[in-house]
Amino acid sequence: MSKYQILILLSLSLLVIGPASAKNYDGGGCPESLIDTRDVVRDESDGTIVHSSSGECVRTQWDAGYDACRQGPVSLRTNVSLSREDRTVYFGFNQASLSPEMKDRLDTLATTLRSQQNVRGVRIFGYADRIGSPSYNERLSKKRAETVRHYLAVRGLINMRVTETKWFGATEPATNCPADISREELISCLQKDRRVEVEIDYTP
Repeated sequence: MSKYQILILLSLSLLVIGPASAKNYDGGGCPESLIDTRDVVRDESDGTIVHSSSGECVRTQWDAGYDACRQGPVSLRTNVSLSREDRTVYFGFNQASLSPEMKDRLDTLATTLRSQQNVRGVRIFGYADRIGSPSYNERLSKKRAETVRHYLAVRGLINMRVTETKWFGATEPATNCPADISREELISCLQKDRRVEVEIDYTP
């Protein structure tokens, strides 16, 4: 048998054997016997697939007959840098309702944090200015903290079990306003004391 005839026979063998061997593999080159066909766990708020800290798909114990995560582990997003101002909302004098501008700020914050896989929890701290009695200011700062907490929760950001909400009244001022100014000037000067700050805890 000539060398030319041997090459033809080898080529024909590859054409026959190749497809027969490939039928047990999926498009990614993985044997079907190794494909995990259990269903994946999805976030109830937006339907996205839940991933572990290593980027692997989290799965249920039930077989769904297909693999929704054949793309393999995902790369975890890095923490987005958020300034203190990005995480702070301000309130009007003697008010606990959010202005349209502050709602926009919280919408941006919620969207940013939902895009990250490693947010472990959110802590919310409410404050009031020094005008009024300590007991009244404590109640007002509590209302402000709860307003922000509810707003973020509705937008699917917060797992209530890991969210901490605190209020401090006027005990931690952010301003240094003089005492010899008019009431109207004082109210304006104390604006940054009427606030709620959001602190984010990340999984290491």
